[in-house]
Amino acid sequence: MRGVAGVAVGGGLATYLASCSRGLDSPGSAPSGGTGRASATSWSGTSSTQPGDLAAQAAALELFRSRFPDIDIELSTSPGGTETLKLLPAKLAGGQLETHFAVPLASAYIPIGQRQTADITSVLKEWPHAEELNPSGIESTSVDGRNFAFVDFTNTHGLLYNRRLFREAGLDPDAPPTTWDAFREAAAAITSLGDGVFGFAIEGGLVAGWRHVEWLYTTGARVETQADDGTWTCDLTTPEGRATAQLWHDMRHRDQTMSAKLYQYGDLFQDLVIGRIGMMIGGLGDLVPLVGPNSQLGVPVEDIGFGILPQNGGNATYTNSTAELFNPTAEADSVAAAFAYISFVNMDPDAIEVKLKAQADNAATINPLDTSALALRPDSALRREIEAVVRKHSTAPAEIYQPFVDGMNGIELVDEPPVQSQQVYTLLGTATEAILTNAGADIDAEMEKVADQITTQLLAGVS
Repeated sequence: MRGVAGVAVGGGLATYLASCSRGLDSPGSAPSGGTGRASATSWSGTSSTQPGDLAAQAAALELFRSRFPDIDIELSTSPGGTETLKLLPAKLAGGQLETHFAVPLASAYIPIGQRQTADITSVLKEWPHAEELNPSGIESTSVDGRNFAFVDFTNTHGLLYNRRLFREAGLDPDAPPTTWDAFREAAAAITSLGDGVFGFAIEGGLVAGWRHVEWLYTTGARVETQADDGTWTCDLTTPEGRATAQLWHDMRHRDQTMSAKLYQYGDLFQDLVIGRIGMMIGGLGDLVPLVGPNSQLGVPVEDIGFGILPQNGGNATYTNSTAELFNPTAEADSVAAAFAYISFVNMDPDAIEVKLKAQADNAATINPLDTSALALRPDSALRREIEAVVRKHSTAPAEIYQPFVDGMNGIELVDEPPVQSQQVYTLLGTATEAILTNAGADIDAEMEKVADQITTQLLAGVS
């Protein structure tokens, strides 16, 4: 029996909670009396109404309660994500905030900076796998060496590609491109197949700006940067910023290997699956429901591949992650109990296995890559155990995502722009569309214009 949550199985709860309580640096965090019991409320973590997802959550909660009968966990159905940020001040002031809550990682700096979340440094140190955590998550939610969040890398993106088209174009489907040069060559080879097939495509509108940010990260650049005085700026006319726009402009207008169609979000996934498009940006979970035995498209899952986003010196990729935070006014043992629950349901191989079984029992397609493992270092023993469990229950073969797993060694996970990301995507999407629809577009002017809009309209006054 595994004890991944750091709570000793079968009677060690009081000792664990006491050790956590001794150093918990949150206001009002006195131990609750030494009874050996603790209670906590936790944000449920899902707004899904799919039977498989609901069954998985219930199965993990049941397993947790059986393992740790001295912890009373109740799940909250309150909104998560950005809605939590809006409600946080009022809920905290009114004493209505759950012991555990969650916000987008990109926005975690707000409650951390405003001391609206507990310092969990001591709790985290008690967790036996703390040294195995991905440093990207630790660094992004720490201040002066203190830890304020447990990071769940929920949606890390890469290069989705059609393995059948790779084979037909003479490319190795087990070795997708990992550099810009190789990516451009692959796009040309796929486009040369003819019959209206293109090597690469993106979506239009806001999503075009989102994809632009993801590609920019592969250069090492960022959309928003914060100075020592706390002010934020945006500069997209750097060599990295210009190179990002120039590559796509040239692939669209010079190479003609990038589709002229700017897709609606969701439609591009389908065209990649059926073989009209060779490569796109996205997450593996976006495509798994479209392939395999339950697919209405009749496409075998073996035709889909997933690799890292091709790099141009940045060794970085986009992730849309969640920061698991804890109530700063909760008692210390309640925070420790909530942490035990969150670490268990997200990172314990047994918990992951019962969730996968519950999903399978409800005819859900099992994603062959569980992104929970990305919260851990590539050399983590726990990560390897999680990956083995997922492979055992996956309805798709491991080779379709193995290039991503292998390629992620040494790749930094970078979250969304921290300030008004959706508005950033909207403004940048307009500029990206202008570059892709106009062969004579002035790239420098477009990038300078949108950078000025982001700085003056979104970043001014933010600190």
